Amino acid sequence: MGCGNTLAPQVRVGLGVIILRGDKVLVGKRKGSHGAGCWAFPGGHQDFGESWEECSQREIEEETGMEIKLMRCRDRDYAFVTNNIMKEFPKHYCTVFVVAKHIKGEAELREPHSCEKWEWFTWRELLSLQQPESPDAHHWLPHYELEKLGEELGLI
Repeated sequence: MGCGNTLAPQVRVGLGVIILRGDKVLVGKRKGSHGAGCWAFPGGHQDFGESWEECSQREIEEETGMEIKLMRCRDRDYAFVTNNIMKEFPKHYCTVFVVAKHIKGEAELREPHSCEKWEWFTWRELLSLQQPESPDAHHWLPHYELEKLGEELGLI
């Protein structure tokens, strides 16, 4: 067996933060990487040893400058999880979606290389957002799970 530096492909853990402010939810338009042009929740990669709460607060501060507080869903710390295999890139993510309440601050565009803009939408508007034609567009706003979550939260 060789001693090369070749690493096997890895499954990454992503965190999508569904931030609620009143009856609206924050999403951004991705750019610069896979999913460019797609609407998506703020979030990012979970670091080793980091809780979902720590990761979500860090990512939201880095991306938007806002302060949030996680909410529980169905007696759990997360809303739902997706398993996304994107063979075109190639990437494989297990993404944990959490729900958070907006505490303070306005959504600033702090990472303009990866996000074109932030916008607040009602849940119904969120579900009607059009994604570009892309084999992985459904990964960013998983409609089936979002419909169920919207009903659970009383937003649709």
